[in-house]
Amino acid sequence: MKKHSSSTLIRLMALSFLLIIFYSCQKEALKDDLVISAAKGGGTGGGTVAPVYLRVSVIDDPAYKINSDGKEDYVHGKAKVAAMFDQNGNFIFDTYSGLTRKSPALADRGLKFIFDRPVDPVGAPDPVTEDRKDGNYRMVTLSDGTTPLQNLTEGNSQPVSLGGGFTTTTTLSTLWNFSFKYNAEYSLSNTDFANVKRINADVWEITGKVADPRCARVVGTTRTYYYMPFKLLLTRM
Repeated sequence: MKKHSSSTLIRLMALSFLLIIFYSCQKEALKDDLVISAAKGGGTGGGTVAPVYLRVSVIDDPAYKINSDGKEDYVHGKAKVAAMFDQNGNFIFDTYSGLTRKSPALADRGLKFIFDRPVDPVGAPDPVTEDRKDGNYRMVTLSDGTTPLQNLTEGNSQPVSLGGGFTTTTTLSTLWNFSFKYNAEYSLSNTDFANVKRINADVWEITGKVADPRCARVVGTTRTYYYMPFKLLLTRM
C-alpha cells in the first residue's frame, strides 16, 4: 500500500510538472501571438486573408536612404529572412526572423538606413548610417484603408503607415525605430505616409507617398526627423 501511494505520488508530481510546462508554453505562445498581432496592428484583413510570400528587392540608388546590403534579393525562407503579406493584409519583413536572445550567429542579411538629411538641420545630430549585422532589421506596415495589400487591384495604390527598426541579438532590445506615420507618429504632421502600389498580378511597389518623404528616427524618447526617399519592389514567390 505504501509502495502504491509513493508511485501514485510520483505520477501526480510528474503530471503536475508536465502541466506546468504545458501551460507555461501556452502562455508564452499566447504572449508571442499578442506581440505579433500588436506588430501587425490587427490589420485590414481581420486575420482571414491568405498570406503571400515575397521576394523583396531594395532598390539601391544614391538618392535613396534605405539600401540593401549589396547582395541578392531578400527571399522569404532563405538566409533567415521573412517577407510576406500576412493574414491581416500587411507587409511584414525581417532580416533575421529566427532572432532569439543571445543568438550565437550573426544575421546573414542586413539593411542600410542612411539618416543624413535632417528636416531641420539646426541642432541635428551628426549623420548616421545604420548597417549592423548583429541583429534584425524589421519593417511592418499598417494599412490606412480597408483593402489587404495582397488584394489591391492592379494599378491601384494605398497609403500605409510603415515602421520598424533594429533589434540587437545581445539583449533583444530595440536600439532605434523608424516611422512613416507609424504608431505615435500617426496623428502628427511631422512624417509622411508610405505608399503601396500594385504594379501587376505578382509585383507591388512600396515608396514614400510623396517624392521626398519625412521619416522619424526614434532612439529612446528622442525623435529626429529626416527626409528618407526609398523604393522596395515585392514579387510574389
